[in-house]
Amino acid sequence: MNSSQRLQAAEKALFPIFYGIDTAVKQNLKKVLDSFRAHRVGVHHFASVSGYGHDDLGRQTLDMVFADVMGAESAAVRVQFVSGTHAIASCLFGVLRPGDEMLAIA
Repeated sequence: MNSSQRLQAAEKALFPIFYGIDTAVKQNLKKVLDSFRAHRVGVHHFASVSGYGHDDLGRQTLDMVFADVMGAESAAVRVQFVSGTHAIASCLFGVLRPGDEMLAIA
């Protein structure tokens, strides 16, 4: 068996896996595009802002799109969150008060 035949055999063996990946990509892309349509995303949402970004329409809309796509109640999509742990800590700082106790039961 030469290299071309081996390649064809490998592609044939992997076709179901790649087909499944392609199907998932198409389904997720449909979710994103449907959410873009629902929130009427346009070029004005991608305009840069200066200052602190108060009333940043693009950021607010991005949050709503992410929430829709992920099936969440709401979302906060920020480049300032550098890790998942950072995002969790920010949430906990938002809901816990000095002296509160939090139990982490695994």
